[in-house]
Amino acid sequence: MPPCPARRRKAGERTVSAETLEQFGPRPSTAADCQPDPASAWVYMVRCADGSLYSGWTNDLARRLRAHKGGKAGAKYTHAKGAVKLTYAERCTDKSAALKREAALKKLPKPEKEALAAQWTAENTFTLRDAAPEDAAAVAELYNWYVTHSTATFQYDLCTEEFQRENIAYVQQRAPFLVAVNAAGKLCGFACAHPWHSRTAYAWDVELTVYCAHDCVGQGVGGRLYKALLDGVGNALDFRLGRLKNKYDLKQDAQRLEYVKEAVNMLAERSNPTEQEVYAGRLAEETNISKNAIMTQLADAVKRSNSKRRWAQNQARLQSGEMHQISVPYSAGGSQALGVASAEQRLLAAMLREPSYIPQVRAQLSPEKFVLPQQKELYEAFLQCQEQGIEISLSTLRPFVSEEALNELSRLAAQYSDVNCTPDDIRLYLDRIARGTPVAGKAAEMSNDDLIRYLQSMREKKQGTDPADD
Repeated sequence: MPPCPARRRKAGERTVSAETLEQFGPRPSTAADCQPDPASAWVYMVRCADGSLYSGWTNDLARRLRAHKGGKAGAKYTHAKGAVKLTYAERCTDKSAALKREAALKKLPKPEKEALAAQWTAENTFTLRDAAPEDAAAVAELYNWYVTHSTATFQYDLCTEEFQRENIAYVQQRAPFLVAVNAAGKLCGFACAHPWHSRTAYAWDVELTVYCAHDCVGQGVGGRLYKALLDGVGNALDFRLGRLKNKYDLKQDAQRLEYVKEAVNMLAERSNPTEQEVYAGRLAEETNISKNAIMTQLADAVKRSNSKRRWAQNQARLQSGEMHQISVPYSAGGSQALGVASAEQRLLAAMLREPSYIPQVRAQLSPEKFVLPQQKELYEAFLQCQEQGIEISLSTLRPFVSEEALNELSRLAAQYSDVNCTPDDIRLYLDRIARGTPVAGKAAEMSNDDLIRYLQSMREKKQGTDPADD
């Protein structure tokens, strides 16, 4: 960066030692240090809502256009007519030259003004495209103008063409780097989305950067660049497919097939049916492969993707649901015992809320059937209180159970506080516990006659000859 102009030190301001300068480098430039724009006088024409043209001059084109469109600090004419857009802009050497050119413009007949506006619009109509390595020199020149003349950037060292060439390649690895170029090939602005932070938590965050050429401000360059950049970042699928395509030589059969395979997997995971239809047609055109064949591959890929997604969702539910809060030893029955423990938890909460269910549960469930020791301890306390005619509540249960068991019951009461159990629910829980008890455990408690009847009923159920329940 060119050296900053000397300024007088204020009273009480500390000087910077030579050692500090050597260690940390020169101090950053401030707004007062920035070099002024040598060409800050403009003559312009603005199209109004009624089609008329307003001519004027300014030393800050962007600020003046905002004033015209805002309607407050602009000219009376544009306040009344409504400024729509800039249709002509011409740089002058100084204010005197600008005033003379403004007077000449105002004297021109309307057809000549329209011709000037049409010519200027044709010359300054710009197109947006992806940046190429050849744009690095123009991007560096545009950016360095802001380093020298503005505080828009906190960088105060001029960047090089090589730096911008590497920057363009780095950004385009995962996000768009766009340039706006006019009919003459001049760079009017650039925009990019580059990683915001190197830490893993910010892997999907990007920072948006938009710069317009200082002599193209107010022409809509920034707005179009910003919209295109947001569309490019927002439509990540289109961007990813474009980047994927650039990895392959589609003239070679093997690479063309590999490209279709990867693209199909990407579409299956990241698109809806409408997008899949559209992109399948595009893939067919790019690879000369039948769209029907691509859609068949895509249907299979969607099935695989949905299966993976359902598995992930089930895993997430297990991690967040009540089953994740139950710790059952493997010797108790593994995953099958989780369902039993959950049903027993609900039974305990229901009996605490409605003690009238205790006789029904007691008739079908012994304390030994409980999977977890704390649940067994609580159930035995329930039965003991009922036998002694003690009203069942958290406070009356305290003398009969440990502090850990009482805390567990408090948690269950809070967890199922909004669940209203009916007698049918109680029967359902009891049936779940009965069905979840291992067969070997049931058989150990059966007599020979009971075991014969049990095996016969199981045969009838498998053969579909089991009589209907009354």
